[in-house]
Amino acid sequence: MKNTHFFSLLTATFLTFSVPFSLPVYSVDIPQNRLLEKTFTVKVAPGKVTAIHFTTGEKIINYLLSDETKLIHNLNAQKGSATTFMLREIQPDPIYGATRSTVPNLLLTTRLPDGTTQLYEFLITFEKHIGENERVIRVTHPSYRLSDHRLFTSKGEVTLDHVQAGLSHILATQQASYSEPIIQQIRQFLALANQMPKEQALRISMVDISAVQRLGEIGLQLNQSSPSPSNFTLN
Repeated sequence: MKNTHFFSLLTATFLTFSVPFSLPVYSVDIPQNRLLEKTFTVKVAPGKVTAIHFTTGEKIINYLLSDETKLIHNLNAQKGSATTFMLREIQPDPIYGATRSTVPNLLLTTRLPDGTTQLYEFLITFEKHIGENERVIRVTHPSYRLSDHRLFTSKGEVTLDHVQAGLSHILATQQASYSEPIIQQIRQFLALANQMPKEQALRISMVDISAVQRLGEIGLQLNQSSPSPSNFTLN
């Protein structure tokens, strides 16, 4: 218990007199959407602090650590203002009524600038050594690949990679022109889909989902080496 008290006092003193800090060059960057899709493993090692830092504008409003007998933790500010959660391994410290785990988990609840909340889960593993690029986990803004987005069409399931291939094909074969409003909308949609869910990208670009599906079918046919239709139309 003495170790916990000392670390709390030390951290409180540091926070009182600290100035805004910059993140180290070496860090593990995890897009927010991928962190929501699956549990991420955080490594801790003796004598080192591991930090989870949110660069998304999210503030940590609550957290729960399943096993505190070998870990001490702190925030870089009060709940509701904190953006960084810090962990350090200590010698086992018996806590009355506490249960132990070889791989404890951490639940973090955050609030986004628009007021919505997110819940993240991290698994914590105890290592003898960890690399300097593993001591800071930086949660970044969402990042998507076109292959992450899937659509159902009359020809089967397609991804936005198929849509991109279909668009490239009709432009290359002069079945459509870059100047057409629908083509500009689809190009905007594909650009936005790298940053957000496809439903949101569709709303912003105001493109008809049927046009996207049609291009996906063309891309799927090209991928299967099937003859692509001529006289193609998005209307």
